[in-house]
Amino acid sequence: MAKNGNLSAAEKKGVSNCPTCTHGINSNRAKIWPLKDMESDHETPWSKGGATTAANCEMLCKSHNSDKGNV
Repeated sequence: MAKNGNLSAAEKKGVSNCPTCTHGINSNRAKIWPLKDMESDHETPWSKGGATTAANCEMLCKSHNSDKGNV
């Protein structure tokens, strides 16, 4: 739950705030990760010309961000 007591958009939908966790059938499908356990990720990798902009970034749990690599 957000610090102000309001539900986040992910919580309202009953899904994780890590978009990768929402796929599949695992125990983290509805997990709301604290910001300290998440990392920003370039959707198109920076090394492949992806811009460091809000439009090209998403937040992933640390586990999924490290698993993703430079794909």
